[in-house]
Amino acid sequence: MSHSASGPAKIDLVLPYYNEENFIEATLRSLIAQRRQEFSLVLVDNASTDGTTEIAKRVLSDYPGISTTWLTEERPGQLYALQTGIGATTAELIGTVDADTYYPPSYVGRAIDLAREEERAAAVLAVNLGSRTNRRMPPDRWLQIRFFPDKCHAGGAGHIYRRSAYERSGGFDETIWRFVLFDHEIVNRIGRFGKLVYDRDHVIFASDRRDGPDKRSWTPFERLLYKILPENLMDWFFYTFLARRLAARSQDNSVLRARTWS
Repeated sequence: MSHSASGPAKIDLVLPYYNEENFIEATLRSLIAQRRQEFSLVLVDNASTDGTTEIAKRVLSDYPGISTTWLTEERPGQLYALQTGIGATTAELIGTVDADTYYPPSYVGRAIDLAREEERAAAVLAVNLGSRTNRRMPPDRWLQIRFFPDKCHAGGAGHIYRRSAYERSGGFDETIWRFVLFDHEIVNRIGRFGKLVYDRDHVIFASDRRDGPDKRSWTPFERLLYKILPENLMDWFFYTFLARRLAARSQDNSVLRARTWS
């Protein structure tokens, strides 16, 4: 573990990575370009075999004012890397970011403001709009959020949790959930301890490699059920219905290491 010095952070951003040498520099430069530098970085190498760590260290070496922690997690799977990274955080707000995602310059500041404006916020969630960085949230996406405000409409690359809600929920824990879609599952638990906060202008953008289909997720039928089932059936949906189906398809969280969209 190593650090670079800085003042106290409003958000600790946890960035797990595995073989992301083609993308991590763009992600880090988007974070470096934040208008409000009220964050620290916790980078977790999930047993990479390429030059991702060297690239990340080169990029961040020019910015000693950004507090940075470097960790490793040998267990294969982003879930384990997130456990390790979050275990090293201390800020009241905990963010999870992906190594192939672009964060607009307003991302950190807007997340802090949204959490401050809504005292009941358990999580602030940013919707991923794909690779077109000039795109705004389509009306139909915003309408879905307004109709189903207690559901997760954002992947883990855009999650920020209030620490108290994260800890009360049990956090990322393979004994609770070991499959893909752990970002949606944890929101199901965190949402019990406060409000899920969205804003139409609080968005992020994925790399263009994610523009293709990803078959490691849920089926259209499973996704539809998630959207329409009431909150009192969400535990049944995840821990009885979906867990059994994902287990049958061998959709453990470690399958995320395969880039099926590439």
